[in-house]
This record gives sequence, C-alpha cells and structure tokens, in this order.
Amino acid sequence: MKRALIATLFNEADSVTEWWNCLMGQSVCPDEIAVVDGGSTDGTWETLLKLRDAATQRIPVRLERKKCNIAGGRNTAIRLTGADIIAVNDAGSFPDRNWFEEITRP
Repeated sequence: MKRALIATLFNEADSVTEWWNCLMGQSVCPDEIAVVDGGSTDGTWETLLKLRDAATQRIPVRLERKKCNIAGGRNTAIRLTGADIIAVNDAGSFPDRNWFEEITRP
C-alpha cells in the first residue's frame, strides 16, 4: 500500500527547513510527498526547491506553486499523488519522529 504525505504552506521561510527536517527524520518515510505553496513571497518557494532537490534521491517529491487557500492546496496535493493512504501535515507543525508511521498504520 502506497503512503503519501501532503502539505500546503504559505510564507513559512522561517520554519520550512525545520519542518522539512522533521519529515525527513521520520521513523518510516512516506513513499511520496506532495507540497503546494499558496504563492509565498518570502523565499519559502526557493527554499522548498532546494530541500526537494536534496530529498529526491530518497523520496519522490512533487511541488506545485498555486495561489490558493489551504483547502484548495490540499485538493491539489492529493491530485499530485497516486497513494492509497494520505497523511496531511502543514508547515509550522513539527511532527514527532514516529508521527507518519503511527498515522498511516492500517
């Protein structure tokens, strides 16, 4: 069963790297990640591109930049995945190391 993590974010430049590191440090990593940036203007998008490039050897990461609200961003991120199980975590939320494993356990 394929498991994905999706997220939306907007102007999270101050915390996006810490957030990303929490995701990359999970005890079980997602099979894929889809992130929608709602049109950040503070450098979030550029940081996200660098973080994606460093992670793609481990996990496929799909990014989209689209002016939208959280609900629209989540719907877009869901469409970017082919996963059976989808977990949602947005920037600014720093999940525990076992979060993804626990939340996606069937």
